[in-house]
Amino acid sequence: MPQNSIVSTEKICTHINSQSILKNVSISLGRGRVVGLVGPNGAGKTTVMKSILGLISVDSGSIFVEGQQVTPQHHSIIKQKVGALIEGPAIYPFLTGFEHLKMMTNDIGQIISFSDQLGLTKYLPKKVKGYSLGTKQKLGIVLALINDPDLVILDEPMNGLDPQSTRQLRNLIQKLSKNGTTFFISSHILSELEKIIDDVIVLDSGKVTLSTSLEKLYQESTRKLVIETSAGSVEINNEDFSQLNNELIRLIKQRVKINNIRYRPSDLEDSLLKYLDDHNQEEN
Repeated sequence: MPQNSIVSTEKICTHINSQSILKNVSISLGRGRVVGLVGPNGAGKTTVMKSILGLISVDSGSIFVEGQQVTPQHHSIIKQKVGALIEGPAIYPFLTGFEHLKMMTNDIGQIISFSDQLGLTKYLPKKVKGYSLGTKQKLGIVLALINDPDLVILDEPMNGLDPQSTRQLRNLIQKLSKNGTTFFISSHILSELEKIIDDVIVLDSGKVTLSTSLEKLYQESTRKLVIETSAGSVEINNEDFSQLNNELIRLIKQRVKINNIRYRPSDLEDSLLKYLDDHNQEEN
């Protein structure tokens, strides 16, 4: 297991119904890091998370959490150190939110603290069957966090959350990660994911095609030049000066007023699309 990692997988492979789902997946999650797991539908993201939690078996390879090997038969470390929300919260419709949380801890202060931070407190006395999708999601997140785990695994945690709740979750994740909690988060909402992650892992067709820090990914991506005009905005690659010159000549000939030329930093979506394009060209 790599030094200062809380989780590592070593060449794990998984087949489901004779279909290869994971192909030699090796990843490492650093302590106190927020790691984003991204990739297209069917890439195997949820399978990786379930494998780390010991919920499903792998055909080959090894998984270690806090230095202990995890399998469906041996996963006591998961109960002690890990919180998770996978494919929606496991909740009982005729129990209240408070009753769910009380099954996890007797620390009422802890229950109120986490519930307050996610705007859940006023719903705690109510039965879960009357919760909206977003409120159920918030309850599931609090259930994952309530016992101060060292590692939190969240699969699409922003699902059903409104903008205010998404910000509350973002603030809470940033706060806890600064205190040493490691987060492993899968999400299709890249604009939100990039606001909180330190590292990104790209999974495609069951293979890890990229594992790097967000900072390094941005450094290797092409920034855009934005030409703001009276007729709208035009974006070009900042490295392509011939395109810039041609675009300026075209605008001047058309008597379009140029208001500003500025850099637009790469975002996660731009960076990943560029990486995937380059990767696919290399594959072909």
